[in-house]
Amino acid sequence: MMPLMVYGMLSLLGWLWLPITARLLPAAPDRGLGITRYLVLFVGGWLAWWLAVAGLGHASFWLALAAVVLVGGASWAIGDRQWARGREVGPINGRVLLAVELVGIAFYGGVLLFRGWSADITTFEKYTNLAIVNSILLVPQVPPQNAWFGGQPLNYYYLGHWLLAWLCRITGLPANDLVMYATPLVAAFCAQGCVTIAAAVAGRRWLVWALMAAYVLLLCGSFNEVVYGLGNWRHEWQQPLFQSSIVQPIVDDLAPRGNLFEFPGMALLQAEIHAHVLGLPLLVLLLALLTRLYAIDAPRVGVLWFVACIVIIGSAYPINSWQYPVMLLLWLAAFGARWLQQRNWRGLLLAAVGGVVGGVLAFLPFWLTFETFAPPMPADSPLRAVPLVPAALLVWSPVGTSLWGLLLSLGLPLLLAGLPALLLVRGAGWRWLLVGALVGLVSAFYRPIGWVLVPLAAVGLWHWWQGERAASMGGLLLACAALLVLGCEYVMIPDHTFSRSNTLFKFYIQAWVLLAIAAPLLLAAVLQRAAIEQLAIGTGQWARYSTTTVALCMVVLLLAGLVFPILRGRQWIRYHGDRWWGLDSMAQVAYYHPDEAAAIAWLRAQPGSGGVLETIASANDGIDTRLRPSHFSALTGRPTPRGWSGHTAQWANYRSDARVRETFEDIGALVLGFPETDSITTVYALMQIYNIEYVAFGAFEAREWGAEGQRLLAEHLPLRWQSGAVQIYGRPDDLPPVLLWFDPHDWGTAERTTDGSNVPFHWMLGQRGGLSIYSTTPALVRVSFEPINSVAAGRIAVWRDGVRLLETTMLPYQPQPRVLWLYVGAGLTRLEVQTDIVPLHERERSITVALKPPHISYTLLTPTPEEQ
Repeated sequence: MMPLMVYGMLSLLGWLWLPITARLLPAAPDRGLGITRYLVLFVGGWLAWWLAVAGLGHASFWLALAAVVLVGGASWAIGDRQWARGREVGPINGRVLLAVELVGIAFYGGVLLFRGWSADITTFEKYTNLAIVNSILLVPQVPPQNAWFGGQPLNYYYLGHWLLAWLCRITGLPANDLVMYATPLVAAFCAQGCVTIAAAVAGRRWLVWALMAAYVLLLCGSFNEVVYGLGNWRHEWQQPLFQSSIVQPIVDDLAPRGNLFEFPGMALLQAEIHAHVLGLPLLVLLLALLTRLYAIDAPRVGVLWFVACIVIIGSAYPINSWQYPVMLLLWLAAFGARWLQQRNWRGLLLAAVGGVVGGVLAFLPFWLTFETFAPPMPADSPLRAVPLVPAALLVWSPVGTSLWGLLLSLGLPLLLAGLPALLLVRGAGWRWLLVGALVGLVSAFYRPIGWVLVPLAAVGLWHWWQGERAASMGGLLLACAALLVLGCEYVMIPDHTFSRSNTLFKFYIQAWVLLAIAAPLLLAAVLQRAAIEQLAIGTGQWARYSTTTVALCMVVLLLAGLVFPILRGRQWIRYHGDRWWGLDSMAQVAYYHPDEAAAIAWLRAQPGSGGVLETIASANDGIDTRLRPSHFSALTGRPTPRGWSGHTAQWANYRSDARVRETFEDIGALVLGFPETDSITTVYALMQIYNIEYVAFGAFEAREWGAEGQRLLAEHLPLRWQSGAVQIYGRPDDLPPVLLWFDPHDWGTAERTTDGSNVPFHWMLGQRGGLSIYSTTPALVRVSFEPINSVAAGRIAVWRDGVRLLETTMLPYQPQPRVLWLYVGAGLTRLEVQTDIVPLHERERSITVALKPPHISYTLLTPTPEEQ
């Protein structure tokens, strides 16, 4: 019932908004029915996000739903006069409406069926994205909590995840099941959008062109699958995906391991719900709205259409920031041809200002809270800053893509769009092509693929300028895609590896979308041109040649595109065990790790939003057993001090912010090192600082913390739940109001004295180490340092924020404590300990200066009215 409920709810809301999309696309035969489902999802999630900005919390989801229903109902009550009179537009085409519904159901049901055979919640970055959605559902605040960094504000483009959170709330869909439903919905949204686009501008055989666009966009694979898959078909058919020997097209020589190009079909196969996947329907939505400029006798664009486009373009930044410049370029180019021909400079300026400023205003809270996490370039980097642009954002790319890499990665959609564009060249278009070929030839000495992309961009621009419907829009998309790929050869946005992997990956997938929709539009224009020539001069050579070329393109499409879904789909299902798992995303976790799945279910059922403490492990651990680290936090939304380090460090500006880096490392030392300290103090500290309510001890914790860690937890924390080897401990009622502990990465593990007293002590690993104090309220604390096993005199000093608080001499064989009285505020206080004596080898028992763990006595102070 859940698949029907999710799709049915969006369908009901979509039909409710049909009068509104009819106002947006009055000339479209389906009146915009193909975009209604995603449009209501976008508007509902966007409203819920703004209501959360206003501080309405969980009520924001339901208020947004009420607003969507009321606006849709009012649009039916008021009616659309243009629709009713039918003066500027023709009647609704019932066949188009039926096609929209059938295509949507086919793609939704087909991808959903595939997901049942390959149900998986752990591979790739699903945990990362589920952590974001679960965190939003747990505490709807702006910006959301970073569930993997102690609940600090999330520094990532999260609006697409907010849309999914709104969908979960209004349909009752469990958030963890999004990996089952999200990509089928994305496929349905994009396929239905292709129907709207093709029906609006492709003319006759619009359904054929719509299906071709959806097929190339969503299901086709690259030529890489053809080259390496067909040659080893018998061997590859028997292999699961992760044991496949098919190499990926490496198009980035600057990346440590090359760039593995990903196209939309790969994302659907793996059920990714990353930002670049959630942004695909948004790009298709904008393209569908732009068809208004290319429809027959297109009416004037109204204020509603203009505002809708502006909001959609602006929303690209908080949904997937890499899409914003592309969508803005499309917006300006689509208006450019129309208004430049009319010399309407005011309109062009309005489009530019509206696209930039209007988009920022529509999503102002995100702009105010987001910080770029592009790392600063090292001094010896071969990268160079682009003039007048901050070096942390854009740099010149020192390497380029080979023609072979371009063919393997984007060759199929590029061929399908470029070949018909060349066939359509007439008259002045040959001059455009000649100039483009000359420029491309010159640029090929620096970047080889310019020899292909520059002429295609020139031809696309010529078609865009001509003003014909399908050819004009197809030319615009071809030119934008070619320039986009070519731009990646010169300018890059460095990622944390200082490569252009992300640049190619995020922009190439958008180029694939543009080419997938441009190809059928240009092919339709070729057949239309052939039909015109046949009527005018009979069956001429060009008509026969173009028709044959179109047929060959179709054959190439069917043969090459089918390799990926058949071969890779089989490999993916084989990896998951050749069995039907159903649509429960936790089925594999429950099958392989039933106790872990039961613990997750128990945590989800508990009230409150307190965090959970679990160990830190590598992201690749457990990939073959369908369980990954940080799963307790990711699958419940409860914040943990530090989850998987990959994205957590990158989003938190680990490389560029020294304070974040220090906090990041301190958390890691505390979480991983507490069993070695022979003390529960650091666990108490983590509970207090990060509002930890539960400590989970499962398979990863048993490996990282060991029996000593389990003993400490069992001795000091109440057991709340247990199933097999998995335990969940709770927060004790008598947590000390003031805590003091060593920073584990600065001090040695706990040892015992060899003088018979068996007193535990720590040695300092270097000449500097850290101490931390946490107090629930302002307090006056007394910290005492007591030396033991001292065989030589040495000085010790304590500093706070650059101010020396204590400096004293530790004399040998005189274990008198040294006392420091200190006022601390509520929260965390960091102290730095310095000594001028370098300790002996840490395995030696004759420690130069060894300290008992500093003990603390305190006097809690009553806060002043100002502090209250």
